[in-house]
Amino acid sequence: VQTCALPISKKLLLGALIGGVILFLWGAVSHMLLPIATMGLHAFTNEEAVKQAVVANAPQSGVYFLPYMQQEGLTEEQQNAAFERAMQGPVLFVAVRLGRASSFGTLLGIQFLIDVLTALLLTALLLNVRPMGYAQRVIFVVGVALVVGISALLPDWNWYNFSLTYTAGEFLGLLIGFALAGLALARIAKPQPA
Repeated sequence: VQTCALPISKKLLLGALIGGVILFLWGAVSHMLLPIATMGLHAFTNEEAVKQAVVANAPQSGVYFLPYMQQEGLTEEQQNAAFERAMQGPVLFVAVRLGRASSFGTLLGIQFLIDVLTALLLTALLLNVRPMGYAQRVIFVVGVALVVGISALLPDWNWYNFSLTYTAGEFLGLLIGFALAGLALARIAKPQPA
């Protein structure tokens, strides 16, 4: 099949679907069969006590930070004291969902749409770069993963104490997923010569 002869709109659609499926399947493998998704995760020694403390102190679902330094009405002295508590530790950065989650099928469907959108954007990027060889296009997609990882994952490691092991696992999963998708997208999204 000569996919490079397809019109750009068909290349975008094909790249989005094939790349999305590859990213989705990689996500399933990395989360269900490999230890990549759980690298650096730890269990609390008493989950029930932590759960009760969270439910008693988190009035709504959302992201919480402890010690919280941005509360309205804090004096400069109180803000400095909160900052000092943060520097001393412990620090918590946690996403809390109170109540039941959406169905597993709904969550999988949303993840698939996220993966298709990611592949669509990667395909669009490949279609708009200067003409280059197949391997260079794959490397370009991996380069995008590096940019995403550095800009999105490393700040969480730096500011919010996400462990180096956890961050490395997330980074590894991102790089492998983009590399696998890149192998297909580089065939589909060959840019037209100028």
